[in-house]
Amino acid sequence: FRKIASEIYGSPNNWRRCFWEYVSEREDVVSKVNEQLSGKDAVKRSLEPNARKLKWIVEQEFIAWRGYGTIDEVVETLLNESPQSVIISMGKYSGNTVAYMLIANLIARKLKEKIDEVIQKGKEVNSKIIILI
Repeated sequence: FRKIASEIYGSPNNWRRCFWEYVSEREDVVSKVNEQLSGKDAVKRSLEPNARKLKWIVEQEFIAWRGYGTIDEVVETLLNESPQSVIISMGKYSGNTVAYMLIANLIARKLKEKIDEVIQKGKEVNSKIIILI
């Protein structure tokens, strides 16, 4: 997806976006992926059913492709100089365990990235973080 992202978006760093647009069945991305996977049947057979399963995520209203979003705001609130508690209400998704796990996973990944950045700069993390689902 890095090579395809370079061709479509001008940067291999957009490979995640490229992958999600493949899952969303964006025609030009699907066409490029099929072109790249020509003759690689095993990879294609592995990719297609997983992409169908992941399509559920892309179709959710709470998933958006923006540079900075709600999850970033949650992470910043948890890690700022005077950390605060954060309660996330899932609204109409309150009975959806998969949605809860997805959001918790996304927050945990962003937290790890930010904490790693702080530690690499030689600073300490002032927050104590507990995620309850």
